[in-house]
Amino acid sequence: MIFKIAVSIFLLLNSIGTLPIFIALTNGCNFRQRCRIAAEAASVAMAVLLAFIWTGDSLMEFFGLSVPAFEIGGGIILFRIGMEMLNCSVDLEKVLRHIPESITQKTNSIVPLGIPLLAGPGCIAVIMTITVGRMYDITPAGVSAALASAMLASMFIWLGGSHLFSKINLKSLSELLTRLGGLFLVVLSVQMIINGYQVVRG
Repeated sequence: MIFKIAVSIFLLLNSIGTLPIFIALTNGCNFRQRCRIAAEAASVAMAVLLAFIWTGDSLMEFFGLSVPAFEIGGGIILFRIGMEMLNCSVDLEKVLRHIPESITQKTNSIVPLGIPLLAGPGCIAVIMTITVGRMYDITPAGVSAALASAMLASMFIWLGGSHLFSKINLKSLSELLTRLGGLFLVVLSVQMIINGYQVVRG
């Protein structure tokens, strides 16, 4: 069950789709520097997501939110992300153009790589839904373990992919994998919306 959650989170992190952005932001860095940047980005994203995993119940109680609301809202956000992945509609040049040069040079491991590329709103919403809604009967500790596995896999994709891209052009393969991941996320988002609706209907 943890493996299923880890695969879902890995697709949400979208390291394959954001690989070109990682390559662009680490242009001119050697492998060791890229490892440091990827590790810092993953650490920042982990800290943010773990905070939501372990404080999800308290946050929802404080704001008066319900699990069905998170399932439906998270499903809508996830559906949009999945459709963007299916259409490969992420404009890399537009994203990079709106990143200030000072951020790109000094803190790109935190913004935008850690937040929002890894720990984006869709990932936060879905992780909150899995944790608070006790989807798959998994505990916060189990979700944390799945998150750690998915984050390691994402780092491997970034580092391995950046190395391969420097040797050969894998753009077509990257687009194929992104589309397949998008299809999975669209299906998952629809299921989340259905689950939330069923709870509301009683």
